[in-house]
Amino acid sequence: MTDASDDATRDEIDALRAEVERLREGASTGGSPGRRRGWWRTPVVFLLVLIAAITAPLSVVATWARDQIVDTDRYLETIEPLDSDPAVRDAIADRITHEILTRIDLPAVTDQALTALSKQQFVPERARPLLPALATPLSSAVEDFIAERVNRLVQSDEFGDAWIEANRQAHDQMVAVLTGDGTENVDVSNGEVRVNLASFIDAAKKRLVDDGFALASNVPTVNASFTIFASSDVEKAQAAVGWLELSARVLPAIGLALLVVALVIASDRRRTALAIGLSVAASMLLLGIGLNVVRQLYLDSVPPSVLPLDVAATIYDTLIRFLRTALRAVAVVALVIALVAYVLAPSGSGRRVRTALASGIDRLRAGSSKAGLETGPFGAFLGRNRGLLRVAICVVGAVGYLSIDHPSGTSALVVVLCIGIAVVVLEVLAVPPPADADDDTDADAAASSGPSEQA
Repeated sequence: MTDASDDATRDEIDALRAEVERLREGASTGGSPGRRRGWWRTPVVFLLVLIAAITAPLSVVATWARDQIVDTDRYLETIEPLDSDPAVRDAIADRITHEILTRIDLPAVTDQALTALSKQQFVPERARPLLPALATPLSSAVEDFIAERVNRLVQSDEFGDAWIEANRQAHDQMVAVLTGDGTENVDVSNGEVRVNLASFIDAAKKRLVDDGFALASNVPTVNASFTIFASSDVEKAQAAVGWLELSARVLPAIGLALLVVALVIASDRRRTALAIGLSVAASMLLLGIGLNVVRQLYLDSVPPSVLPLDVAATIYDTLIRFLRTALRAVAVVALVIALVAYVLAPSGSGRRVRTALASGIDRLRAGSSKAGLETGPFGAFLGRNRGLLRVAICVVGAVGYLSIDHPSGTSALVVVLCIGIAVVVLEVLAVPPPADADDDTDADAAASSGPSEQA
């Protein structure tokens, strides 16, 4: 019964305090309580938030594009997982095998060799007419032998090392994709981006010769390529991504500036913060949907003869995985802002949630006191400076989040949880100053005199 009555008393005090603040603000501005005057504020704030919400996904994409071009380590993190993907390895093995067999012309070589052998005197008469007929099965057996050796090479650690080294140089590949400028190892033309496989073919030739297939040494230097991206819209994507890369630093700054201005001029800053959080989170959701739509359009545009469907899907998902990570991080932060603005509501369900949280913290504080866990002067210090310490905790958390090079949704959630836990610990340890009782008395007096003063 005591806890219930304490909760009711606290609810009444919170309601009176909120009413007093509204009355005071209304008296000072001469307008409606809790709001600043000016009919223009609402449409301007709406326009600023709308522009910022449109800018947010563009900022995320532009930052991702810039990272892929400027940050080599980041690009290596992006492309390296392709090494362990079975579909990609199989596709590369098939392409290397095809290039070797094309240069050898195995059926013709086998037929010529067996025909010449059938004319030799030491070959029995009965076997001579049969030898040319063995050209096709022998050629197939050699092809299987080459394919098996190449596949073994591609699945080996040797290939993994070569892939890592190729990735180290493959940063030029992304530059070629986004700028359209070809390099020594990357060719961008006719809507396709192709990577040179010469080093891998040379490694396969060496492996075949070492395994006893000396004919592979006759394969000349081959500048064959492996298509990693193919679309008729490559040129359009290059133009768009080039603009985004140039705007990577400008767009985020513009978006943040618009949001700050919206909060400064808003007549109701809490509701504006709520609208900002929900709008930005919605824009991140639309960006995620857009990436899925583009993925399907891209897969539909890639001819199976150029790139197998499963390989194209794997490459696309690998290239944009950090873009998805970034949009999730922004979405988490936006939703947290919206949640905080909701809980700070002066009335309604938000206030009830806040009151419930405060009651829970009071119970934790009372329980710790009963258990003999008194904070003494330290708790009194925390109580006197509680507001300042809350701000300090939020600032430290924000700095920690911004110090992460490439935050993800998980890291954002971890930072938010750490801030929440720190605030709860602060509230439990802080001892409310005795002045709170005087404040309550002042609030009661102001609430009773406020309406008459307004009248």
